[in-house]
Amino acid sequence: MNILVFNAGSSSLKFCVYESRHEDLCPIAAGSVGRIGTKKSDLVFELSNGRISQESIAAETHVIATQKIFEKLSSSIPPEKSLDAIGCRVVHGGALFVEPVIVNEEVLKNIRHLSALAPLHNPVDANIIEICQGIMPNVPVVAVFDTSFHHAMPERAAIYALPGDVSEKYALRRYGFHGIAHQNVSEQLLKLLNRRISGTNVIT
Repeated sequence: MNILVFNAGSSSLKFCVYESRHEDLCPIAAGSVGRIGTKKSDLVFELSNGRISQESIAAETHVIATQKIFEKLSSSIPPEKSLDAIGCRVVHGGALFVEPVIVNEEVLKNIRHLSALAPLHNPVDANIIEICQGIMPNVPVVAVFDTSFHHAMPERAAIYALPGDVSEKYALRRYGFHGIAHQNVSEQLLKLLNRRISGTNVIT
């Protein structure tokens, strides 16, 4: 199985193609587009053999950057490495998304609806998902939410010292961020030290 993963920032887009081998994920191509929003964006592309290329492109939006990445992948990766799935990091899942989901029309609509909680990121994430679905309509796109890892935090840690009706009306609470990174650190340290130091609980 070959999986393309996207990780968008406010002015950048990182990507990696992983080949699943037994229980391991081995990168076969990776790179990034930087300075999105300008006429002199940089597309960096690296293959597993160590060959690196860098070129200047005009990527004024993340959609254009995504299209350029697909063009580069199609000309650089053998046909037998065709994609089986696409994963997209989404910054905010609000209270709706507490685990990864396969994106359908309703999911995409909700990701856009949550843009009020992450206005610099969710609209971009939704646009990338939409262009992926357009370019590869038969490949499932999975949204992975940065806030999911923190959804089980105790209520006393999640709520602010505000009137309850105000918090409820404006969805004001702590959601937690960078959860994908926290989860990775937590899992790696659990393997190495048998101790979890990132998350809602500490295991010793």
